[in-house]
Amino acid sequence: IDVMASLEEIDEPGEALERCLRSLPPRDHKLVQARYREGMTIARISADTGLTESAMYMSFQRIRESLRDCVRRALNAERNRPTAGGI
Repeated sequence: IDVMASLEEIDEPGEALERCLRSLPPRDHKLVQARYREGMTIARISADTGLTESAMYMSFQRIRESLRDCVRRALNAERNRPTAGGI
């Protein structure tokens, strides 16, 4: 998926985050769903995936950094997009 192409017309951080969430790899998307939408604990997700809690915390740190960078790029692209009229 070309994330930048799909983020061309973003006007709010919430929209950028939603699009960035949809662009996550399937595994990461499932982890985010389990933790933040279903409210599962790190311990439960670790048990379900067979990974250590430490590995799970590192995965979430990486996912959050990825999302933060994606949202920043999207918002910067929006700010730098030429306006109608060329001004």
